[in-house]
This record gives sequence, structure tokens and C-alpha cells, in this order.
Amino acid sequence: MVEQRVDFSRWVRQGFGTADALIIADGTLHIIDLKYGSGIEVSAEDNPQLKCYGLGALDQFGDLYDIDEVFYFDFGGFRIF
Repeated sequence: MVEQRVDFSRWVRQGFGTADALIIADGTLHIIDLKYGSGIEVSAEDNPQLKCYGLGALDQFGDLYDIDEVFYFDFGGFRIF
């Protein structure tokens, strides 16, 4: 799913966002987020925003798919200076 809105307001008040892509295959949820930051490097490791996207996606799709793992991908390199 491309440009998928995720709602994580069960955990963060008024929490929602848009994941650039969600892929669910073979029991794995892949969350892909492109970063266009202004010179600030952002890592997918221990990233609170991506974790919230994971919660929202599991809440939205967990009943439809058997999801055992979640992987986060942060594609940087598009930073604007």
C-alpha cells in the first residue's frame, strides 16, 4: 500500500501519520518511510515515529493478516541542505 494513513491514536493522543509504503508478505510487515529532512540525519533504528506507524498498521491490518514481524526501512539520502 502506498501513502497509507495509519492511526495510532490509541497510544498517542490524536496520533496519525502517513507511511510512504506498507508491504505485508509472508508474515512480515514492512514499513517504508522516505526522509527529506533539512540536513538532519534520521535513523530507522529505535525511531519513535516508525514505531508508532507500526502500532497503527498492526491495529489496522492485524486482524486481516497473520503478522509475526515488523521491519522498518528509512530511506534517507534525500536531505535538503
